[in-house]
Amino acid sequence: MIAFMYATSIPFTHLFLFLFLLVSNASSLGIDFTVPAGGATWPAGPITVKWQDAGGYPDESDLVAYTLELVVGGNSLSNSEVIQTIGKPNGTVTDGSVQDEIAADISQSIQNGFYLKMTSNTTTGDQVINYSQRFTLINMNGTTESTYLEGANEASGDFSNVPEAQYNVVQSPVSTITPSATSASTPTVTATAPPIVPAGQSEDDRPGMSNGEMAGLVTGGVLALIGFVSLFIWIAFFWRRMRRTQDERRHDQEAEEAIVHKHITPTFIGHKAELAAHRTSGLHSTQTRELSPQTERFEMNGLDKIAEVPASSIVHELEGNWTGWEASSGRKSKAYDPTL
Repeated sequence: MIAFMYATSIPFTHLFLFLFLLVSNASSLGIDFTVPAGGATWPAGPITVKWQDAGGYPDESDLVAYTLELVVGGNSLSNSEVIQTIGKPNGTVTDGSVQDEIAADISQSIQNGFYLKMTSNTTTGDQVINYSQRFTLINMNGTTESTYLEGANEASGDFSNVPEAQYNVVQSPVSTITPSATSASTPTVTATAPPIVPAGQSEDDRPGMSNGEMAGLVTGGVLALIGFVSLFIWIAFFWRRMRRTQDERRHDQEAEEAIVHKHITPTFIGHKAELAAHRTSGLHSTQTRELSPQTERFEMNGLDKIAEVPASSIVHELEGNWTGWEASSGRKSKAYDPTL
């Protein structure tokens, strides 16, 4: 697992660097608002709005005319509303600032419920939209609809929670011919497009989602892949270990059975049972008995299992140098005495 992460650390570094540049490009599109600052509080009345070049493409010099609007509410069209235009329409972006007055009756005061929206045109005829951070207006005596009030309250916890900057491509005029031979051409603005992608990336490579969503999706996919590979390695490791343990146990059991079979199984020579010379348990019988014609079995040093032979086939051997006949079990025989 460590080797896998080390081997792939360099590609991951380049991937995360690319994602960082891609996400940061959205905020460096067009201009950045400097006044009012995020989280600032302004009273109703005179206001000065300032901005500067964001450092990306298109930059401030590529922007021509603009329209600046005051917005209250959330981040979508359904829960936000433009309540006032700041300055004159078609102002010059390179001026860097504009002054105006905010009417007190256009809304009620909402903590971080307001932000600015600048829509500007580029020298190529496209459109750029920039948003300021959220701020608070006080001394307001108007009313705000519940839909916009709820949207503002949901987003007010973070003054940087505003829509991302947008770059909209305006299609070239298209001529249409009617039966009356009249033609008309109107510029059409496309739906909101993603921010400009870094140089070297084609238009077809641009994602259909926001940069933050794409970065999260790619990062989540990489982490999920790492987790899947780790899980597979651990499963393979435990499976091999279990198989090895089972093989060792089976081998030990077979060896033990072989030893027991070798030392316990008795062999017969004639009518006598020949047993192993030692016990597998290491214990020997310490009791001995004299052989006599009256006994039907007798103790012997040997294995754990004692072989018993039917009485009818037992032959008792008598000690001494007498070479006379042998008596069968259970019977008394009178031996010949040469001294009589």
